[in-house]
Formats: sequence, C-alpha cells, structure tokens
Amino acid sequence: MTLPRSMPLPQTMTCIAVPSPGGPEALVPESRPLPVPGAGEILLRVEAAGVNRPDVLQRKGAYPPPPARRTCRASRSRGSSPRAGRGPRASPRASG
Repeated sequence: MTLPRSMPLPQTMTCIAVPSPGGPEALVPESRPLPVPGAGEILLRVEAAGVNRPDVLQRKGAYPPPPARRTCRASRSRGSSPRAGRGPRASPRASG
C-alpha cells in the first residue's frame, strides 16, 4: 500500500544491527532515523525479511557487507513502498 503524501510517516525505524562480529547474539535491534529516499530509491516498509549465507558470514565478520549496508542487515526483504525518490517509477510492492 502506498501512503498518501499527506499521511505522516514515523520518525524512526527499527533495524537489526551487528555492532561487532559474533553469533546470533550479535544481532541487536536498534532504533534509527527513518531514511529519506534519494533519486532512484524507494523507502520500503519491510513486511518480511530473510537471512541468507552472506548475512550469516557478515555477522561472523568473515565477509564484508556492501558499502550501502554496513550497519543494518537483511539482504532479502519484501514489503510496500510508502515513499519513492525522484527517478524511475517503482511498484508500490517491492522485494530485494
């Protein structure tokens, strides 16, 4: 569902951070400011997220994450897009 521009978004989001390498206990939920999508980007309200092999290796400190995802994890997710930046049109439903 795409939210109308007049409907306010929350100021913060919860993400799963990995402040230091380790086991599953290294996964820490953190409150962060809600990002503003830039050109060609969308803001995704995550409804489901998965953990795959690169996520586990990154958590263990054995594989560097891409520069854009240095602190929050979930390389696979699905959800709806309440906001989009300028650029290509995006579907209100997205996955990545």
